Amino acid sequence: MFAFSKLNTKDYKLSCRERDLCGLVRELVALNYDEFETRNMNLDIDIPEEALKCNIDEKEMKRAISNLLVNAYKHNENGANILVRVSNQGDMINVIVADDGNTITKEDAKTLFEPFAKGDESRSGGKGTGLGLAISSLVAKKHDGKLYIDDKVDGYTKGFVICLKKR
Repeated sequence: MFAFSKLNTKDYKLSCRERDLCGLVRELVALNYDEFETRNMNLDIDIPEEALKCNIDEKEMKRAISNLLVNAYKHNENGANILVRVSNQGDMINVIVADDGNTITKEDAKTLFEPFAKGDESRSGGKGTGLGLAISSLVAKKHDGKLYIDDKVDGYTKGFVICLKKR
């Protein structure tokens, strides 16, 4: 709750520096790897070897991406297929966490990035506060980027995409 409140304050300033998003995402996948493995999830990691750099507040971006990774293993059934991708899209960098679990209804998608939204209770069993995606969305916005749902990630039912400008 504190993180959400802090990020939602106009006076809160990010502490940005140039950082390689590929390296950051690799670190976060490694930190969460045991959770995916425990759940027998098939993890497809598609991260370029070359650095893709942008100016980010490392602490806040770690929080945003970690929320997506945690959601992937907490809100999908054991054995699910999970994709973690960092892609270079012209002057943008996308961080994608996709899965082949249940789709998100258009109605749930409208409110999923709002605080305390939990989507389909049957997916999560009521787990969580409903703040993770709201925080991730605020972090992306504070970085002049965005977080959105992509239902056209090849081979997956949905993908959560953090889109950031290269710096």
